[in-house]
Amino acid sequence: MRTELYSQVAKKVLKDSLHLKKGETLTVETWNNGLPFAREVVKEARRIGCIPITLLEDEAAFLDGVRNASREIVGLMGKHEYAMLSG
Repeated sequence: MRTELYSQVAKKVLKDSLHLKKGETLTVETWNNGLPFAREVVKEARRIGCIPITLLEDEAAFLDGVRNASREIVGLMGKHEYAMLSG
């Protein structure tokens, strides 16, 4: 039942909000608990003819990094992430 709802919401967001068209790219960033919805977004994007990629931020790894990484790097984005987001 939840999968059907996620699928309906994904269709609505991609078509009516983002107006994605065939051949366009889509980056879907999610945490662990958002993966089922992100999966439906990616599936719908492929049905439209888009080229999606999913970026997973693992919650446990993130929290470990916040607790144990040096304060200078917590919250920073790397060049690779900026490059992905710049299109």
